Amino acid sequence: MMAATLLLAAAAAPLLAGRATPPPHIALVLGDDVGWASAGFTGSGAAPTFTPRLDALARRGVVLGRFYGFHYCSPSRSSLLSGRLPVHVFDGPPTMQLNVANPADPDAGQYGIPVSMATLATRLAQTHEAHTVGKWDVGHARPSMVATGRGFRTSFGYLGGENDYWSAVGCPYSGCCTGGHSKLQGRYVLDFWDTNGPANRSLVALDCNGEVSCPAASDFLESQFLARAQALIASYAAAASPAGKRLMLYYAA
Repeated sequence: MMAATLLLAAAAAPLLAGRATPPPHIALVLGDDVGWASAGFTGSGAAPTFTPRLDALARRGVVLGRFYGFHYCSPSRSSLLSGRLPVHVFDGPPTMQLNVANPADPDAGQYGIPVSMATLATRLAQTHEAHTVGKWDVGHARPSMVATGRGFRTSFGYLGGENDYWSAVGCPYSGCCTGGHSKLQGRYVLDFWDTNGPANRSLVALDCNGEVSCPAASDFLESQFLARAQALIASYAAAASPAGKRLMLYYAA
C-alpha cells in the first residue's frame, strides 16, 4: 500500500534536495506475510478482520493497491527496498530459491539483494537519514549486504528470516522450531543486533531445555522494536539531524 508511494519518493530524491521547504519525514512499516484479506480496511475478507491501527492509517492516508508482494517474506522485502521485481533480484523462476547462493549474480553471489542495486536508503541519502528496525532478511553474508552497508545509518533487530521473540534465538531452517522455541541441532543461535554489534539481552536467558527464564514484557522483541522506533521519531521531531536531514524509518515486522 505505502510501497509504491515511497518508491516514487526515492526516484525524486534529487528534486527533494532542491526544495525551499524541508521534505517530509518518512515512516515505512512492512507487515510480514500479510495478505490483502488480512486487513480490515480492504473489506475483502470472508469475515471481518480487526486491524484498527491499519484502518486508521488508511483513512488518513492514500491506499495504493497495485504493489504486488511475493508469497513469502524475503522477495517482498527485496522488491520494496530495491524497487525491482523479486525475479530480478534473486535467481529467478521457477524456483526463486532465496536461501542458496546465486552463481549468476556477479556482484554478490550470496543470498540477498546484490550490492550493485540501490535501495530506498541510498536513493534518499541526499535528504534523509535512514534507520531500520525489526527483521532484515535480505542478505548478511558480508558487511556490504547488511543494513549499514545498504545506506542505513543504524539498524536494530535480527538478520535472519525467523526469530523467537522472547529469547531472540534465530531459526534459519524449516522444521527446527519446536515448542515455540527455536533450536538448531541442539545449539542456540542468538540473532539480535544493534547496528554493528550485539544488542543487550542480559535480562533473558535460556535454560538447558531452551525455555525462556522469567522474561519481562519489555524484553519481548516487538516491544523493543517499538521503543526504538518511538525514540527515533522523537529525536528527529525534537531537532534536525546535524546535516539537516529528515528521518526515513523502515520498520519491518
